[in-house]
Amino acid sequence: MISYAHEAGEGPAWAEQALSVADLLDDHGFATEIDQRHAHESIDWAVYGPARCTDSDFVVCMASPEYVTAWTTEQLGTDSGQGNFGAREETRAIIDRKKRTGNGFLVWAVLDGRTQGDMPPAERSVNWVAVPAVTAPGVSGLLARLRGRPLDSIGQPARVVADPPPSSAHIVGPLPPRFPYFTGRRDLLRKLAESSQRQGTTVVRDSLAGGGGVGKTELAVEHAYELLEHQLVDWVGFVVADQTPRLITDLTKVAERLGVPPLQDDEPAEWFFARIREALEGGRGGSFLLIVDNAEPEVPLADLLPRQGNGQLVITTRDRQLGETLAAEPLVVDVFDPQTALELLRRRVPDLSIDDQKLATLAERVGFLPIAVDLVGYQLANGYGPAEVLAGLPEFNAARRDVTIGALWQNTLPRLNLPAQRLLELFSVLAPDRIPVGHLDSVEFDPPMDSPRHALATLQRWGLIERIPTGSGPTVSIHRVLQDVVRRGTAELAGGYTDAASLLRSALPADVTHPDGWPSAAVLDPHVRVLLEGVDQAESPSVELAMAVRLLADRVATARQYGGDNRSAVPLFEVVERFAHKFLGVDHPSTLTARANLAGSYRQAGRTNDAITIEERVVEDSERLIGVDHPSTLTARANLAASYRQAGRTNDAITILERVVEDRERLIGVDHPDTLTARANLAASYRQAGRTNDAITIEERVVEDSERLIGVDHPDTLTARANLAASYRQAGRTNDAITLLQEVVDRQDGVIGPDHPDAVAHREALVGWRREADER
Repeated sequence: MISYAHEAGEGPAWAEQALSVADLLDDHGFATEIDQRHAHESIDWAVYGPARCTDSDFVVCMASPEYVTAWTTEQLGTDSGQGNFGAREETRAIIDRKKRTGNGFLVWAVLDGRTQGDMPPAERSVNWVAVPAVTAPGVSGLLARLRGRPLDSIGQPARVVADPPPSSAHIVGPLPPRFPYFTGRRDLLRKLAESSQRQGTTVVRDSLAGGGGVGKTELAVEHAYELLEHQLVDWVGFVVADQTPRLITDLTKVAERLGVPPLQDDEPAEWFFARIREALEGGRGGSFLLIVDNAEPEVPLADLLPRQGNGQLVITTRDRQLGETLAAEPLVVDVFDPQTALELLRRRVPDLSIDDQKLATLAERVGFLPIAVDLVGYQLANGYGPAEVLAGLPEFNAARRDVTIGALWQNTLPRLNLPAQRLLELFSVLAPDRIPVGHLDSVEFDPPMDSPRHALATLQRWGLIERIPTGSGPTVSIHRVLQDVVRRGTAELAGGYTDAASLLRSALPADVTHPDGWPSAAVLDPHVRVLLEGVDQAESPSVELAMAVRLLADRVATARQYGGDNRSAVPLFEVVERFAHKFLGVDHPSTLTARANLAGSYRQAGRTNDAITIEERVVEDSERLIGVDHPSTLTARANLAASYRQAGRTNDAITILERVVEDRERLIGVDHPDTLTARANLAASYRQAGRTNDAITIEERVVEDSERLIGVDHPDTLTARANLAASYRQAGRTNDAITLLQEVVDRQDGVIGPDHPDAVAHREALVGWRREADER
């Protein structure tokens, strides 16, 4: 819990600082919540403050040195303008209670550059830490205090802070953080623990089957952290199996852990799954827990799940029949029993004087559904009275749990400002997990959104989202059930689609063809696919929205292609082309680009004739619509030449490429990257036609220019050097060719990775060239 000083008129400025500190703490594994009293005048601090402080493991109050001095010398009042948090009697009571329960402590984070020795004695008597700047180095002292042995507010040693979360080296995939209010389920946890202890030569399979919102994933995650805490497994893997493309993406991390090659362009997904299964059955990687979350029947899991080896599989699914198929004795996860539901509510609101009967009535009204009980707890903690919550709830219908969630969401809406409502709609039209929010302040929303980070903190405070730090920056997750409810309850989703496109566009890497951009593109990939599907089914989306979504999907597909996964890029390019044709028209420039990129993926997949058919029409249409000298027209002609060369029509390719090189040098200059590419393609065609010396002359210049303009380790430079090596070999300069290709292989492993198709092909070629040289 991060609170901040509310000096008159300065609340928003302090809030911005607090949000920045929260982001930095999130990056280091702390789930944070922000006090927002200046933005929500209806908040009753007497209710909100104690509950929030008691809920939190740590309470950090950001303040100026003057504020701390006033607090320690009892100079602050208790008016609504300042001093509510620092009212000594109330705050001391919170501190004393947290000390008795061993649940956290109070830290004053003072935005000042002085050392503690420079502070007056009264200020040194509190648990004080300097934050000289709101930067990663600036909060290092605060991080050390949260992870170390600080002094409590009266100068005595505080409790030892719990060990940090398990090392990420033991976690493979997007394992969610531990649910802080996990309650009950001890019988199911015991059964999972007993299953894990039976692992040895036979992999133990457990399935957790139940409807939406009952807490299947939370249960599996709690089991995972308990195993990690007691060091009972070497690693925990987490994959989502609601769609095959998503499963493949998550399994790529598992494959890396096991040393298994990734999915290749020319193989079905089942072969990739089988390689992982065989590695697990062979004991590679040590003992494990693999969580397969949200499994759906249409995803081919049979080839993935091992039966031998030293590990445990936990599969969560809404489909009980699937659970019975995948595990001999599926564990059914149902709603809470009344006592567990009451316990969760009491943990949520420990300091509110609400008798158990009223809490029990609320739990019963929401059918003891865990997600609903949790949302009720958030509403109570944020100032709603039991009668107010109850009045907005219909009678529970087990067959229509979405109605209960919808009623709770509608009950929350009056307390959400417009930016928070817009963010919630935005999150509802994307994939539910790992939605990137690190660029939230730089998103160009249309219309502009006021204080999006404050809106984000509001949604977190009401329990509608969960903030999850990742290696690629802060993200949020939203429950699938809530997503469904928001989408159905929103009259017009066009605004949500537009905001979602803006959010993803702000996080899109500048160059998805470069390895540096591939990890960020992979984070965006599932969200772009969900957004594309949603807009495709919408009624009459605007041209601007269609263009934005087409661009996002094209960039994600291109990242897949350049990252070595052209097999999954092809079907996405096909969807993008149909989408552009449907919403933008056959002659729109974006549609031409979509067709051209689809043809390129066909060529890379070996479907050369299909590529030529498309590219000949793209060239004709481009010359007609945008002119013969337009850069896109030149690119279209160059692409057609590449397909002609691949089809053996070398002379046709040379004729086109000689003109493309001439036009590009004239129009965009000899040093433009596109000109370098055109010259490299022309040289490859010369080599194929037997004009080896001409090819070498061009390629030596391309290598020299590439090293000068884009660097020696750029993937395009490495490709240029590999092409030159091929020409040296063809010219009989075998030693030069081997030396140069060896340098390429050595550098490629660190740039694009040893499993990238280009790296694999060059290593295999190098082996063949050396063997040929030895035989001579």
